[in-house]
Amino acid sequence: MISDNAGWHVSSGLIIPGNIVFLYLPPYSPQLNPVEYLWDYIREKKEFNNRIFNSIEEVIDSLA
Repeated sequence: MISDNAGWHVSSGLIIPGNIVFLYLPPYSPQLNPVEYLWDYIREKKEFNNRIFNSIEEVIDSLA
């Protein structure tokens, strides 16, 4: 399982089964995090700059 090693994703009380191995991303690795490509695409679209959406449907329509 891949984790970003954020403080809120780590727990000392978690019992991890033997068949699961955690692989932690380096502290700053946007190239390894697929969602970063989505954010880059959204930032490039001009209609997202300084705009407030009233619903998730408006966001989806704007992206489409």
